[in-house]
Amino acid sequence: GRELYKEGNYKQAVDVLLSCELAETDSIAAEWLVASWFLSGDIISAGNYFKAIPDSILPSNLWNWKARTSFSAGSYDDAVLCYSKLVQTDSLNVNYIRQLAIAAEKNEQPELAILNYEKALTLNPKDVISGTRLIDWYLRKEELLKADSLSASLMTADSLPELCRLRGDVLYRLKEYEQAFIAY
Repeated sequence: GRELYKEGNYKQAVDVLLSCELAETDSIAAEWLVASWFLSGDIISAGNYFKAIPDSILPSNLWNWKARTSFSAGSYDDAVLCYSKLVQTDSLNVNYIRQLAIAAEKNEQPELAILNYEKALTLNPKDVISGTRLIDWYLRKEELLKADSLSASLMTADSLPELCRLRGDVLYRLKEYEQAFIAY
């Protein structure tokens, strides 16, 4: 199963791994199985696997897969819990913090989302994904000076179109029309 997984033959890896009798303590094989389901697009099987295992005995190497599976299945409340657990265990992981923010945003928890986008940017000031999402939140909340400062700090010659649009929106709302036109 491991070789098939490494080769990217995820459906075949699932078949082989399911034909083996995996020990409950074999978290590496379980990770290959869940990853193979996830990467082959079978989110339902991956989700069912996690429903069958209590969180209290879920091996640490499977929390990221549970978070990804929950998010992909639209279970944002569960994704928030999983990413929160991951952030607790690795508080400097910008990816986990950003994913927690995105899951919180999808779960209609804007304050948690904003808090974690800000944490992600504290750890990596050039995190454009967190930055653009945070600028968007600042605009929604009419916090124009925060949006201005952050958008200016993230702008580069090769900025993403989304960032350029947000920067233009900020400048337009600040009545700096000429600069807004340039940013757009």
